Amino acid sequence: MNKILLLFIGLSLVLGACRKGEDDPFFSLKTRDARLKGEWKLVEKNFHNSDGNEDSFDGTTYTVKQNGVIIDQYPYQRTIKIDKGGIMKIETIADGVTYNSSNYWGWQNTDKKKTILLLYHDPYKVKRLSNKELVLELELDETQNGSNYAFSNTLKYEKQ
Repeated sequence: MNKILLLFIGLSLVLGACRKGEDDPFFSLKTRDARLKGEWKLVEKNFHNSDGNEDSFDGTTYTVKQNGVIIDQYPYQRTIKIDKGGIMKIETIADGVTYNSSNYWGWQNTDKKKTILLLYHDPYKVKRLSNKELVLELELDETQNGSNYAFSNTLKYEKQ
């Protein structure tokens, strides 16, 4: 009985070490690259900066606020298709107008961790990457010319 318990504890420690992102699944048979590839739909966005600007998306409506006051709202959709060749295709529908573009993606830290994903030329921290969910976070806090500027942007996608 003790051997089984020790084996279970040992396996738990080894399998738990497979988790890369803070909120990743405990265990996955797919690599991070395999989980990332595919078509993703934006379902939530939260952005705010030190200038009082806020953007949010709740799955249907994009809202822009300045100092807590709504200055714009419109229907919104975004999907990204990530392929294995380092290319992603982006389709955005904002207030009924469709925009298509493509861009490069890649891992900033190409070692086995793969926790920083370069999307839109920005280094996003991969907080969660499962077979069905991708949560990215980008934060900045810097001082230039005596002025402090900070922002936080969190994006949540669901696989289609």
